[in-house]
Amino acid sequence: MLCVVVIWGVNFTVVKQTISEIYPMAFAAIRFSLATVFIVVVLHARGEVLRFKRDDSLKVLIMGLLGIAACQTFFIQGIARTTAGNASLLVGTTPIFVTIMSVLLHI
Repeated sequence: MLCVVVIWGVNFTVVKQTISEIYPMAFAAIRFSLATVFIVVVLHARGEVLRFKRDDSLKVLIMGLLGIAACQTFFIQGIARTTAGNASLLVGTTPIFVTIMSVLLHI
């Protein structure tokens, strides 16, 4: 758990520094590609195979595009337009905004 906290803590600073050196969307593509390779290697090492039903193909594609590609695009573009500190504060307050929206929307 400590490792995860450290990684998440330095993530904003590392991303901000990296996108000052290379084009932000190129960084997002590299980051996404490396994460994909890492997941495939871990699954292979554990002897697991990623399978899903043919009926789920469209759902998996949509979730991949919205859940990963769009999220990473907004994250990288957001970091490019503000400081690492501001970005981390905004992400850190997500639970507060989710709670407020849940109360307002009666969810």
